[in-house]
Amino acid sequence: MSNSISPKTNKIINVFFSLGAAVVIIATLAKILHLSWADYALIVGFITEAVIFTIYAFLPPPEVGDSTHAPQAGAVDSVMAHLEAAKLDGAAFEKLSTSFQRLNDTAMNLGDLADMSKASKDLNEQIAMMSKSMESMNTYYSKLAEASNAMSISAQDAIRAKEQIALLADNLTQLNKVYGNMIISMQGR
Repeated sequence: MSNSISPKTNKIINVFFSLGAAVVIIATLAKILHLSWADYALIVGFITEAVIFTIYAFLPPPEVGDSTHAPQAGAVDSVMAHLEAAKLDGAAFEKLSTSFQRLNDTAMNLGDLADMSKASKDLNEQIAMMSKSMESMNTYYSKLAEASNAMSISAQDAIRAKEQIALLADNLTQLNKVYGNMIISMQGR
């Protein structure tokens, strides 16, 4: 920032900027994981970031000849000496770049895994509902089979009862003939 902004104001703006960025990052992760509060967190984070950028728009730009932003003569040499001492050459930075690319790919795959997990959960819920429906249908059809069996038995019993009633009627007819003949014999006719 420029010299016209106090260090305290600069610190406050940096704190708000960092907190807004943290909320956006956490909200983005929550959105990837399909958490219910993710939309609200994204709204709060983006509004915070928009307010911070608006504040930056009205702050005076740093002065061109500002000595606080210019590197000191020995600073570059010192940084280069530290890099050489740590053996950080182009190959090390290339490995770091590759690692960041892999991290990015992994983060993208996490979103796909979260989507697959949600789809799997939905599929499991549908299978559970289908299983309950099948149990209900099995219960219904077993009771229907019992009722059909009972009706079949009742129909067979009705046929037997009809046959027995017919036999009873025949027996009564024959018995009436026997009694009729006995009465005739007793009367002497």
